[in-house]
Amino acid sequence: NKLEKYMSLQKICNYVTKQIRLRDPEGEFGMQQISGTISDWADYVEMLEKSKMDCTKEILLKPKDLKIAHNEMVAMMTMKQSKKDIEKIEEKFPGAKKLCESKELQKYEYKGERYCIITPTSIEDIFQEGIILKHCIHTCDIYFNRIENRETFLVFLRRTNEPDKPWYTLEIEPGGNIRQKKSVLNEAYKDLDDAMPFIKEWQQWIVSNMTDEDKKLAKESDEARKSGYKQLRKDKKVIWHGRLKGTLLADALEQDFMAVV
Repeated sequence: NKLEKYMSLQKICNYVTKQIRLRDPEGEFGMQQISGTISDWADYVEMLEKSKMDCTKEILLKPKDLKIAHNEMVAMMTMKQSKKDIEKIEEKFPGAKKLCESKELQKYEYKGERYCIITPTSIEDIFQEGIILKHCIHTCDIYFNRIENRETFLVFLRRTNEPDKPWYTLEIEPGGNIRQKKSVLNEAYKDLDDAMPFIKEWQQWIVSNMTDEDKKLAKESDEARKSGYKQLRKDKKVIWHGRLKGTLLADALEQDFMAVV
């Protein structure tokens, strides 16, 4: 067993028990939970080894929350493998790369007591967001093309006490309209409800700070969106996976759209 290279069977059992109880304090404790936790832990340790990290250090070997640590390691390994893809996007969309790195998008950043909006400072930031949340922003050229043309931008909704932890990705128009708001697996969950007042407040703040150029871009973006919906309906594009499987894509996008009010 990979784990027994680093610790005793007793310590392994104690840690596995602790992690199972961390996930579900009052839940079932059976072979399925035990084998699943051990499998995740062994997978995590293998990634540590591949990254040439010191597995003899218990702080690395026994993270406080195995599930979070495992997912972070998967994201890190995936980011390494995505280096060439990032370079291709940077070459294909130099304007998007320049805009992110210029930090011009920081004018959309906003901070509240519980929630905040931060912006990407590189194409790599967008890849990391997409990989961790397991949605498609880093795999679809359309988003980078829109950034390149300043039609829409990608910003990150985070909890103020966890600003570095991906939570929701928002695709916004220059005037504050929100085209999409997606979390893990391209979904929106009940946890977004509490943040809606903050999001509406932020939209109003954007409107109050718009320049003439922003207003021009906002109008062009509004026209592009409406034209896009019309073309999607003409092409009868549907969603093929997930909860909305079989739904017209234009209908789903319109339902997710959040105009400034």
